[in-house]
This record gives sequence, structure tokens and C-alpha cells, in this order.
Amino acid sequence: MISSTLDTDWELRETGPTEARHGVLLLPGGACSAAFYNELAAEPVLADLRLVAATLPGHAGTPAPSDLSTRNYGRLAAQLATVKRCDMVLGFSMGSTIALEMATTAGFTGPLILTGASFSRKAESTMLEVLDALARVTGALPYAFMRSMFGPMLKQSTIPAERQAELLAEFKRNQPKELRRLIRAYLRDLGREPLIGDRLRALDAPVWIVHADKGDGRLTTQERRSLAGCPNVTVVTIPGRSFFLPNEHPAQLADLIVEALATVSAAPATTATDITEASSRLHPSGSSRSQRDRESRS
Repeated sequence: MISSTLDTDWELRETGPTEARHGVLLLPGGACSAAFYNELAAEPVLADLRLVAATLPGHAGTPAPSDLSTRNYGRLAAQLATVKRCDMVLGFSMGSTIALEMATTAGFTGPLILTGASFSRKAESTMLEVLDALARVTGALPYAFMRSMFGPMLKQSTIPAERQAELLAEFKRNQPKELRRLIRAYLRDLGREPLIGDRLRALDAPVWIVHADKGDGRLTTQERRSLAGCPNVTVVTIPGRSFFLPNEHPAQLADLIVEALATVSAAPATTATDITEASSRLHPSGSSRSQRDRESRS
């Protein structure tokens, strides 16, 4: 049973009408804050939804939980979804990893949109492996370097310069020593998990895996094969290069949120108790309002 109280403090940015029938939990990537979802929250098609963007505890300068395991983060995020009455979760990068944990080990039963995610150490950027190895010798110094590289990465994006400055300020809230601890725990847990298809096969809710053609998120050949037996999974490929999917492609992600919520049963508005005690009932529904380059796994 998911607790209806919170075991940790969350930094939240909430938008939309409080009485809205549907709520969406938005989990940003590692070292990012809830502010990274401002573009998505501004999409007109989502105006009638409650959106709860939540900085992962320990990231962007927020206090970290004592247990940094991905499984514990999934438990904490499932609590938050319960308290905030969220029907579904959209995660980005590390936030996707935690959203997956919510569903596979923490009892969350709603639809998932996993964007820019790496589901194994082999799929994750080799830069993180190098930083972690160097940090074993030089301490937090490599993560000070990582923090300095975020600005140049932003300059390669299509994000307006003024907004880049805002995101850079959010990222610089991170402390190198804390980044070292957080990323080491993340890499450790990535190396322990079964193939993504094996984890998703047991889920009843629909799952969308979204990645850019170049940049955000990738699936290894083995991972793609493992998804072949998952009829509830759709892989969406956004053409081109992107390292900041929620900021550069908010309209596409907003359409996916609408599509995902359309699968949720037309029941009365849920309460925290409802989410804790009842499983999500699903029904077929219409498609989203725009066409996307997608690969269906069946």
C-alpha cells in the first residue's frame, strides 16, 4: 500500500486548476529542477490539467534523502503522486528511471511517459562513467567540471538565450560533492536492473518511451528486442538532435500526455485514498491530435 503522507520534502511547481479531474506528475532529469518543465506546463492543450513538477530530492541544491537508491526514489515519488492525486507520470532522463521504479516496485498503476531515458549502464552516456571513475581518485572535482559544461550544452540547443540563462542558474544550484553521491548511486542501480522489456511486461498500464533520433535517450539492440513482448509499450522517436526534450519539444510531449490520459477510465475524480486502494481501469480511446514518428512494440 502506498502511504498517503510524505516521507521527504519536495520542491514543487504546480499549475492548472486545483479542481481538475486529472493530475500529472512531472519528474525532471538528474541535477535539474522543476523549473525545467515550464515550457511543457505552458502548452495550451494542458490548461485544464493539474501539473505537478517536482525536483528530485537532493538535486538542484535541495536536501537529499538518506537512501539514494532508485527504488527509494520511486517509493517517495509514488507517495507524492498519491498525495497530489496524479493519474499519470512523465519523467525525463533520471526522472524516467524513477517513474519506472514507481510502477515496477512502488505500486503506481497509471500510464507512464518515459522521455530521454537510459535503462542500462550500456545505454547511459559514457561521460557519467568517466566522471564517476575520475571522482574515485580526485573527489568531486570532475563534477565541478560537469557543472561548467552545462552552459555550452545549452548553447547547442534551440532554447532561447534568456531561457538558457534561467536553466543554467537552476543547474548551478547543484553542489559537486552532492552530484558525485547522486550519480554514483544512479549508475550503481542501473547496473542491477533487468532488461527494460522484462520490467515492463508485467505492467497493465500503457507506457510510452520517447527519445530523440540523436541525443536524448537511446535503446540498445538488446533492449529493443526485449520490448518485442510488451504490447502496452510504444516507442516514439522525435526526429533530429535534442538533449532537452521537455524544453525543445513541449508540444509533442503535451500531445502524448493527452493521449495517455485518454486511456484512464472515465471514473469520478480520484482522491488520495482512491489511488492507494484501487487499480487503474483502462479503456481504448482516440489518438492524439498530431501524427508522430513512432515505432510500436507488439
